[in-house]
Amino acid sequence: MNDPLLNGPPAFALLAIMLALSAYLRSISDARSTLIDNIEYEVEPFVRWFPLGAAHTKKKLKYLRSSKRILTWVSHPIIGVTAVITWRILMVTYARWKYPVDSEHFSTTFRVMDFFLLLVVFILICALWVVHTRGRRYDKSIRKKMRRWKKAQADLGQRTDRTE
Repeated sequence: MNDPLLNGPPAFALLAIMLALSAYLRSISDARSTLIDNIEYEVEPFVRWFPLGAAHTKKKLKYLRSSKRILTWVSHPIIGVTAVITWRILMVTYARWKYPVDSEHFSTTFRVMDFFLLLVVFILICALWVVHTRGRRYDKSIRKKMRRWKKAQADLGQRTDRTE
C-alpha cells in the first residue's frame, strides 16, 4: 500500500490505453474528413444520399465539421496525458536507478501525480462519452431527415412518371 498506484505494469497498461484511445480518435477524425470530402465533391454514392443544398446534407456537414473540431480539441489533452505518463515512467525508472535502496524518496510525489493523472484520464473519457452520445443522437436525427427526403424524392419521381 506504500507504493504509488502507477508503479510497474499499471503505468504501462494506462499508457497502452491512452495510445489506443489516441489511435481510435485519429481514425474517427480521418473518417470524418473523408466523409466531408466525399459529400462536398459529390462522390458516388454519397451524392445520392447527401445532395448538396439539401437540408439534411447541410446538417450532416455541420455535424461532421463540429465533431471533427471537438475530436481535435480532445486529442491534444490526450496526447499531453500520454506524454506525462511516459515522463512519469521515466522518473520512476530514474528514481529506482539513482536511489536503489531508498525508492521511497519520490513516493509521495508519485502518489499525488498518479491521482491527478487518473483524474484527468477519467475526465477525458467522460467528455468523450458525452460527445459520443450527443453525436449519435444528432446523427440519428440527420438519418431520419435523409430518409424523409429520399421518400419525398421517390414520391416526386412517381408523380412525375404518372403525369408523363
